[in-house]
Amino acid sequence: MSTRRWSRYVRGRKRRAKLCLPNNAVKVKPSLKKRLRELQGAVPGSEGMDMQTFFQNIQQYILQLEAKVTVLRCLSNLYGLFQSLQEVKLVFGEADSWVWKIGKSQTFSVNSAYVQVRRVRGGEYSPVYSKLWRCKALPSALFTAWRVLENRFASRVNLVRREVAVENLLCCLCGEEEESSCHLFFVCRFAWRVWCLCFKWLGVSSVIHKDPKSNFSQFRMSQASVSVNEVWSTIWVGIVSEIWKHRNSVIFNRGVADVSEVFASVQVKCWYGYPFANLVGVLIGD
Repeated sequence: MSTRRWSRYVRGRKRRAKLCLPNNAVKVKPSLKKRLRELQGAVPGSEGMDMQTFFQNIQQYILQLEAKVTVLRCLSNLYGLFQSLQEVKLVFGEADSWVWKIGKSQTFSVNSAYVQVRRVRGGEYSPVYSKLWRCKALPSALFTAWRVLENRFASRVNLVRREVAVENLLCCLCGEEEESSCHLFFVCRFAWRVWCLCFKWLGVSSVIHKDPKSNFSQFRMSQASVSVNEVWSTIWVGIVSEIWKHRNSVIFNRGVADVSEVFASVQVKCWYGYPFANLVGVLIGD
């Protein structure tokens, strides 16, 4: 009877395969056996088990530990609640009432809630928003301007980022670049023509920043009074809101991009917040 000799590579593969068998404890290396014994000693009730039962026991042991940790967390929360209730002083004969602990007056206000939210989130306060809310513009225009500053409006780039199917990313007003917040309001050729008409109306010449917050901050007169700069901020809100409104009209109502129409709408929105005589007087510095 002839003995079949396996090649060295095949013999090595068979040897590695034997080491993987769960019941082949004799072929396990001594160092590995030592580590397994240490691991089995750390898990209660796992001495003398085979590998499959041993790992199932480990999984059950981990689940038991997670359940105990959950119970401890619940007990810790209950203890914290109990400690908080110990500080409450009950006064008999008085009705219960809500107390706003934030602020000295202990009375709820939107301002105190806003300050608390900003403190918890760790965000830095920006004077851009206080400047925005002082504008005498329509609430819808102010809300649109706020969405532009926060980049929370439904531009085509933002829709794709939110995983909304969009057929075309190009700007509907110029058709040259992707419709982002920077492009649509400040870089687009159509939007730039609107800004130029407004600059001509105001009697100034300027360049604009493509970042919304920087653009809004620089849209002011450096040596003018507060009332004059409020008018300028209102004009900025009108320009941005009308560009967005005209963009939606072109997409959803099959409108035609018209620069003069947008410019006329901006003037109307500015006259809404300021009477015509006061607006002209402020702009010319009277």
